[in-house]
Amino acid sequence: PVFFAEAGDYVDCPIYDRYALPAGATLAGPAVVEEFDSTTVVHPGFSLGVDDVGNLTIEKEDS
Repeated sequence: PVFFAEAGDYVDCPIYDRYALPAGATLAGPAVVEEFDSTTVVHPGFSLGVDDVGNLTIEKEDS
């Protein structure tokens, strides 16, 4: 579990391998993306995408 202040508690969330996410992949937070030299945390209410050159993008979902 990961603590998210906006949830006020620990939340079970998936942990993804950054190198296993192909271009075009999307996932909804909460989530954690791990790689060799970095960790990306996707908070609840946000989504992560992988663009066509492998960049990670995070956007706030519509309310």
